[in-house]
Amino acid sequence: MQKLFPISLFLISALSLVSCKSEPDPTIQEVQLKKLVRTWTLNSIELDGVNKKTSSEYNNFKLTLSGTYSTAAPDAEYSYSVSGRPQLSPWPSSGKWKFGTGTPQSQIVRDAGTDNEVAVTYSLQENPLQLTVSFNYQGSGIAGRTSVVKGNWELVFN
Repeated sequence: MQKLFPISLFLISALSLVSCKSEPDPTIQEVQLKKLVRTWTLNSIELDGVNKKTSSEYNNFKLTLSGTYSTAAPDAEYSYSVSGRPQLSPWPSSGKWKFGTGTPQSQIVRDAGTDNEVAVTYSLQENPLQLTVSFNYQGSGIAGRTSVVKGNWELVFN
């Protein structure tokens, strides 16, 4: 009886380990989406190296990224909205975004397949939490003159 106890304990332990299901590792898109989904408050903004936050136009600028990852649709589009944007802006008030192909840890595409499509490079810093996005905008100004919004943009959010 005493010899059966260690063997029984071993078999029970082995069976419980075999029956444990391990979760698959999250995809890069899933990891990045969890980091990106939130409301981001603008800290600084530059157009062609010129500080655009000196005017009051961008004082209340916020970018909200939203969405839920699904393994069934890893290349899905997610939503964004912008509040506090000036009338002349390279950002529509809302739209869709998705991860760039091949580099989801640093690339997103805003408004893919539309006249406002823009490839956006982003980086995340975790401590303190900060999102930096940069893009070259050559489209027409949303509700305004192209010359006011055309160029290389860099926005830093926290």
